[in-house]
Amino acid sequence: MQTHIYAEAAANKDGYLVADFLTGKAKGAFPDGEVEHFLPLFKNAFPEFCAKHKISVSDYRAFLVRFIAGRNGNRYVITVEDQNGRRSSREYVGRPGKRSEALDELGRRRPKTLDKPVD
Repeated sequence: MQTHIYAEAAANKDGYLVADFLTGKAKGAFPDGEVEHFLPLFKNAFPEFCAKHKISVSDYRAFLVRFIAGRNGNRYVITVEDQNGRRSSREYVGRPGKRSEALDELGRRRPKTLDKPVD
C-alpha cells in the first residue's frame, strides 16, 4: 500500500502526524484522507505483525508512529509502551527506514537513543 503520508505530515502545521496502530486512528492527518483510510487496515494487520515477531498484541499498551516531514529528509519515530507502562522510542530515517545513528563519546557510530519517549 502506497500513501502520501509524508505529504500529509508536511501539510500539518506541526510538520508531523501520529498514527496509532492499536486504535487505527491518526492525529494530524487530513479528515477522510489517505492516512485515515489506510490506518484501519494496518490495525487489522497488527496481530499478524505480532505473530511474526512471536509476541502478543496484548503485550502493548501503545504502538505509535510519528511521521515527520523535514527539510533534511523524512523520518519516523516508533514509540511502544508495554503493559507495565514502560515506554521507549526509536528513530528511523529514509526509506525503507534505517535506524538513526549518533556518535558516542569515542566517536563511534551507534544506534541513536532517544532520551525521552515521544507521544
